[in-house]
Amino acid sequence: MDESTDVTNISQLAICVKLVFSDFTTKEEFLKVLPLKGSTRGEDIFSTFKKYITDVKLPVQKLSSITTDGAPAMTEIIDKLIEEFSSRFEDFAALESVLRFFINPFNVTEDDVLEIVSVYFELHNIEDLELEIINLQSDIILKAHSNDKMFWNLVDENKYPILRKCALKIYSYCATTYNCESLFSNMKYLKSKYRTKLNDSHLDNCLRTGNSKYIPNYKKLAENMDTQVSH
Repeated sequence: MDESTDVTNISQLAICVKLVFSDFTTKEEFLKVLPLKGSTRGEDIFSTFKKYITDVKLPVQKLSSITTDGAPAMTEIIDKLIEEFSSRFEDFAALESVLRFFINPFNVTEDDVLEIVSVYFELHNIEDLELEIINLQSDIILKAHSNDKMFWNLVDENKYPILRKCALKIYSYCATTYNCESLFSNMKYLKSKYRTKLNDSHLDNCLRTGNSKYIPNYKKLAENMDTQVSH
């Protein structure tokens, strides 16, 4: 998330998302730019963000972390988000030990990570988690691939469902601010002193065209069009 102003001094809140797929590939994509026409306190930014995710029915339970540009207003929104979703942003001090395990699960003992992983991911079936860790660390085939960058994609989802789910969440952390920075650079170009009358919807569409990595399915779109035969 990032917040900045355009040439008309209207603050714009840009929201970009990092998606993690079942094969552990990731994608960062521009989601929405929202105008902030009143004050821009952390509370106001939070309210705008919360209203948007409620309106479009984004699954908040899948939100694993927030990355901002570090501006004071954005720091305040982080505090507000942590307060609002406290159950989802607890025990950040535990993250280092959790990451150490998921980087290489064979270099730590099961006792060192069992409790901390179960607490961090709000797991209640500790016995099942313990069994998965023991079985994983005993798997010589997986151990031979421990340095593989896509190691967790090699882990059988049916055999290690809990660990796979936790690993997917870890992969969603640490999104970059590149998309937001690029978006605001494009916005300043779009909303020059000669084009300050763009409405919110038009601005959002222009930014989406300029920043999105999405490639339309032109063939499918063409199938739904009526052909114009010239005489």
